[in-house]
Amino acid sequence: MTLPALFPTPTSIDLGTGSITLGRAVVLVAAPGTDPETVALVREILVTAGIETIATAKRLPATPDRPHIVLGTGDTALVRDALGRSRATLDTHAEGYTIASVAAGAGIVTLAGNDADGLFHAVQTFRQLARRASLPALVIQDHPAMPIRGTIEGFTVRPGRWRIAPSISTSSPR
Repeated sequence: MTLPALFPTPTSIDLGTGSITLGRAVVLVAAPGTDPETVALVREILVTAGIETIATAKRLPATPDRPHIVLGTGDTALVRDALGRSRATLDTHAEGYTIASVAAGAGIVTLAGNDADGLFHAVQTFRQLARRASLPALVIQDHPAMPIRGTIEGFTVRPGRWRIAPSISTSSPR
C-alpha cells in the first residue's frame, strides 16, 4: 500500500503494515467531552464513504470484530489507550493531532487532537483518508508551523499598484 496524498501535507506520515477496510459497518467511539458537532462530522464522513451501519461504544474491545473509529483529545484515557495500541504518541503542539491506524483484529483508527482545534484538523485529514477503499496502517502527525494557521501572501504595496514579491522575507517596496 502506498502513502496517501494529503493536503496540506502533514508534518510526518509513517506507513505501517497492513490495511483496514471500513466495509459497511463500523463502531464509533467518542471520548468523553468530545464536541457533538465533531462526532456528527465524523458520522457524515463515514456515511459519505459508504458506511451503512455506525454503532457506538464507550470503550474499545480487546480485539475489534468491526473497524473502530476512536476520536477525542489526548487527555482522555480512551484516546491514550487507542494510541498505545497503535504504538503512537500524541502530537503535543498547540492544534496538533495524531491519526493512527492499526490493522489489529478488524482495525482501529484513532483521531487524536492535542486540543479541540487539533481534533478538528485530524477529522479534516480523516475525510481525505476515508475516500480510499482501504486505509493503510499508518501514523500521521501534524501541527501548524506558525502560531496562527493560514496563508501568508507575498504581496507588497507600491503607491498606485500591486506587485508580487520575489520573496516574502527579502521583499521591500522600490
